[in-house]
Amino acid sequence: MSTQQESASGASWNLVPLTPKYLPREHGGYVAAIEAALEDDQIRNIALSGNYGVGKSSILQEVARRQENRVVELSLSTLAPIEASKLDESVPIQATTPTNRIQQEIVKQLLYREDPSKTPGSRFRRIERFRWLREIGTALLLGFAVAVIYLLTGWTAQIAVVFGISNDFAVWAHLIVWAVAAGAALLVRWRFYGKLHIKQFSAGSATVTLDDNSVSYFDQYLDEIVYFFEVSDRDVVIFEDIDRFNDSHIFETLRALNTLLNASPSFG
Repeated sequence: MSTQQESASGASWNLVPLTPKYLPREHGGYVAAIEAALEDDQIRNIALSGNYGVGKSSILQEVARRQENRVVELSLSTLAPIEASKLDESVPIQATTPTNRIQQEIVKQLLYREDPSKTPGSRFRRIERFRWLREIGTALLLGFAVAVIYLLTGWTAQIAVVFGISNDFAVWAHLIVWAVAAGAALLVRWRFYGKLHIKQFSAGSATVTLDDNSVSYFDQYLDEIVYFFEVSDRDVVIFEDIDRFNDSHIFETLRALNTLLNASPSFG
């Protein structure tokens, strides 16, 4: 009995992952058909349907891999039903409809997907890691500007006199001012990075909310959506399992949004 237990505990488990796996022989034809449709300027909407487990996710993942620079993948798997008892009175009733809740999730994922440094015009301010090379370059520029101001106003010469620096070392005085100003700028930026916010200059809230006078999230954040696709150079969006919500109206709103995006001068 003990021998059998030891053998069972020491045996290795050959676990089979149930994640999507691309099989060229079975999925290649569908991938090729989708890629051919993407190259046709007349085709704006593509649907891939089939029973559960036939390989839809595998096909879409392969398309996304091949079209990596063009594709944005949006997942709606985290969208759960909302309970009326948990609603706040400040939440507009139209924000709780299935269509608007799907739109909210789509808008949220789009707005927070791109690197904040690539979307300086966005009204959404996101936390970004401190990039030393970029911050050092910015500090050097600020220090240089301060040094030039001190030079033009004569303040550097006054500082040199106070510290007893002779005219022969005046150039060093300018360099010292530059270095001190750059170091101070870098120190302040590092110490308060992500902690200082000027409320008066904020163009909008940091959360995706729906105003009372807005019909849908797509209408309210249309400028942000257009801006995202303009700066990201993406022109293909993959929605997976969007039909599981049994909400046909979302397809109408997505088609209307797609028409507006393609008609925008930014993509002409």
